[in-house]
Amino acid sequence: MRTKFEDIIGKADSMQRVYEHIITIAPLTATVLILGETGTGKELVARAIHRRSNRAYQSFVKVDCTALPETLLESELFGYKKGAFTDARYDKPGKFELADKGTVFLDEIGELPLSIQAKLLRVLEEHVFEPLGALKSVRVDVRIIAATNQDLQKGIATGVFRKDLFYRLNVFPIVMPELKERTGDIPLLVDHFIDHFNVRYKKNIQGLNSAVQTLFCSYPWPGNVRQMRHALEFACINCTGKKITFIDLPDDLRLHSTQRTDHDFKGNPLEYAEKQMLEKYLNEHTNDREKTARALGISRVTLWRKMKKYHLL
Repeated sequence: MRTKFEDIIGKADSMQRVYEHIITIAPLTATVLILGETGTGKELVARAIHRRSNRAYQSFVKVDCTALPETLLESELFGYKKGAFTDARYDKPGKFELADKGTVFLDEIGELPLSIQAKLLRVLEEHVFEPLGALKSVRVDVRIIAATNQDLQKGIATGVFRKDLFYRLNVFPIVMPELKERTGDIPLLVDHFIDHFNVRYKKNIQGLNSAVQTLFCSYPWPGNVRQMRHALEFACINCTGKKITFIDLPDDLRLHSTQRTDHDFKGNPLEYAEKQMLEKYLNEHTNDREKTARALGISRVTLWRKMKKYHLL
């Protein structure tokens, strides 16, 4: 069982299927459509396919289909010739020309305007296109990998996505699972990201405390792995001890934890108030136990016992 494949982390059965799909499709020239919610790692899969292909030493060119308006996106993809419009003072190659012999990764393909979908269909079918202002076609040899978090079938039904383009893209679909569907991978991802941020920020953090471990495994992670990565980066920057605690976390995770705590302490308002007070004082004193104990008027041993009781270590 693989726990890491290229730059992708995960041991769940759903991730093993993704790895097998990459191995199968990478050496071929077939178009790939990667499906999955935002933050599930679609770009990592696209790059892994490119690195394991015969095009590995050629360009991998990413295009974010949401980043530019329609007029600029067309020139970004297909380029333009001098004089094609007012500010076109020289020829400029587009992404497809720059990626000749390599791979073009079209991220969020579901956002592509219909007019450009027609031009992309021609590239897929004939490997040719016309730059803006050009008198003749340009032929390219590119592999296309597309990705989307949208339901393209629904887009076809509502008229915002071409049916013929969908079937040309959907040659070999790969579905990325959401993080909440593979919670067993969370400890692997946590260790991986903490090791990464320890190097980046010159820290020596050894993991999460027990309360944060529980929170990470119960949190729904609507932003998937990307959200977890950003949360851990925030926590690693804030953390001054050996383990990440509740007070190191970003506000959205702290709020989720507080909401769960409200339920967990139902019927024990005094314990809940005590835990809230401890968190407040620890936060104000940047997790310094000596200063916190002094501010609360208790010994460090008593503070440690209470922190252990409420899983704040």
